Amino acid sequence: MGTGTAGMRRGRAATTVAAAIVGVVAWLMVGAVTARASTSPFYYDGAANVGVSAPAFGGNVPGGSDNTAVGQSSLNSLTNGTFACCDTAVGALALFKTTGGYNTGTGFEALENNSSGGANTADGALALAFNSGGGSNTATGVDALEYNDTGSRNVANGAYALNVSNGNDNVAVGDATMDANQTGNEDVATGSGALQRNTTGSDNVATGFNALNENTTGGSNIAIGSGAGLNLTTGSNNIDIGSPGVAAEKNVIRIGTNGTQTKTVIAGIAGNKLSGAKTVVINSNGQLGVSSAKSASVPTAQVAQVLPGLVHGRRVSDHQLTMLLLKQVASLRRTVASQSRELRQIRALRAEVAKLAAQAGR
Repeated sequence: MGTGTAGMRRGRAATTVAAAIVGVVAWLMVGAVTARASTSPFYYDGAANVGVSAPAFGGNVPGGSDNTAVGQSSLNSLTNGTFACCDTAVGALALFKTTGGYNTGTGFEALENNSSGGANTADGALALAFNSGGGSNTATGVDALEYNDTGSRNVANGAYALNVSNGNDNVAVGDATMDANQTGNEDVATGSGALQRNTTGSDNVATGFNALNENTTGGSNIAIGSGAGLNLTTGSNNIDIGSPGVAAEKNVIRIGTNGTQTKTVIAGIAGNKLSGAKTVVINSNGQLGVSSAKSASVPTAQVAQVLPGLVHGRRVSDHQLTMLLLKQVASLRRTVASQSRELRQIRALRAEVAKLAAQAGR
């Protein structure tokens, strides 16, 4: 009996709570619509616009549908005269001026000045704060892409990443990556300080702490490793792997650092024969090259005598000359060996003659 009474009490309590929730929701909906968003901190309408702030949507009746505003003056500019869909603003002044759609701004003043830009995501205080018409940007971190205006399709992940950039199609991951970029496009920077001072250089790839940190206008550089390409400033088309590079140089490949790496092992070279291959040489600075195949002519009669098969004045390469000399040396060795055998035979005959003469004298 007691158990049944307790169950009935719990049922009545649940019914009461449910009725209370329905009543609150109804009050919010009716009250908000009745207030027309002018004084109520809550707003909801039939177009699925939801506002939670003081006042919601900056006191305006929002245009469009499926928008969410949480925070003082967030999505402030959505009015009946504008149509925007699917914007989400969480934070004071987030998406304050926007009339574009499919934006998400989370944080104080995130996407604050965005007007017509769409499909942007800003997560962090002042992230994409001054974006106006740029679209499809993703900014995560305080001040990330803060001053971007019309640049599009950028990804900035880290505090101050792409902070003043107005370029397109850049990817910056790490604290202060591409911090000073202005109009550089299609750059990729991964690692704190990577491409930090780049301003207009494009098509660079920097991976590692401070990689290409000093580069300003150089383009199409690749730097991999901590401090890789650190010395590069304006040069282009360089590849630095584990090397700081040299300021202003261009079209150079550097791997490793002199004094640090002391041995090089590269698979797939030994045992592979190539037709038309040239001899690879290396200088004292570690620079690779091929031996110069200078043309030469038989310069004197003495050389012509050593190489009787050559016609005086015939031009041959150093390699050909070396091979001919080696061939001639081999021939001379054979001749010397043959003459040595003959000399030994003569000496043996002389010894035999001397022996016979001594016997006859007795």
